[in-house]
Amino acid sequence: MGRLGCRTVGTMVTRWRIGSNPTVCITGKMCPVIRYKGFNRGYGVMTAFYRCRLRSWFNSRYPHKTRRHYTPTLYPHFIVMARRVKKKGSKVKAKPLPLEISRQEYIDLLYACKHLRHRVGIMLGWEPGLRISEICALEKKDIHIAPNPKDSFIRVNCGKNSKDRIVPLPVSWQKHHINYIPLPCKQRALQKAIIAAAEISGLKDKKPKVHFHSTRHGFATECIRKKMNINHVQKLMGHEDVQTTSIYINLAPQEALDDYYERFGR
Repeated sequence: MGRLGCRTVGTMVTRWRIGSNPTVCITGKMCPVIRYKGFNRGYGVMTAFYRCRLRSWFNSRYPHKTRRHYTPTLYPHFIVMARRVKKKGSKVKAKPLPLEISRQEYIDLLYACKHLRHRVGIMLGWEPGLRISEICALEKKDIHIAPNPKDSFIRVNCGKNSKDRIVPLPVSWQKHHINYIPLPCKQRALQKAIIAAAEISGLKDKKPKVHFHSTRHGFATECIRKKMNINHVQKLMGHEDVQTTSIYINLAPQEALDDYYERFGR
């Protein structure tokens, strides 16, 4: 390591040392240590100092890749060379629609389920749209049953991202279902149970990739089909952004199709 010199910018940067060979600092190895009191100003001086050396060395070493293919990038502790720039027309990651379970498919799953504890778990997944982790974490004190069914609700404590929310009690809820809360099974058992029920009901043949979270997708899609306010659906689902909930609009395009046929006929 050779010392090239010292430079002072106020009292922020006192001294830096770089390698005698400039390529040592440009090939992705650890950059020299800069002793400074303020990070922002010190880092600004370092980037300005190295950028001239970096550009001249890179243009001379890779003259045919400078503009179109590669872009030199400078980081606080590493100088990273040859970062591939995304070209126009490159492949984009596919975004398939969620796989939902319709109302009739949900009823068929309940009939195909062997154990009542698994039926209660599937019911809590489809009707109030709970996640499988939230279902397994439910306790008796979280379920509030009132004389008027409309006043009954389930309180989800510490759901995803440690957020609480209130969801409605399932319409098909019976008094004896409370005996299966908390569920006497774990998440893996519920996942296996719904796959076995899907094979018996024939849902596995129509939708091979069906899984337990599809019950939650089915709940959101059914809410959109019933023309619920999307902000209300967002609150019931526990989504932080309404854009996440808007995905389910594509699973229930009946309103758009009806509008099309009303205007253009068939």
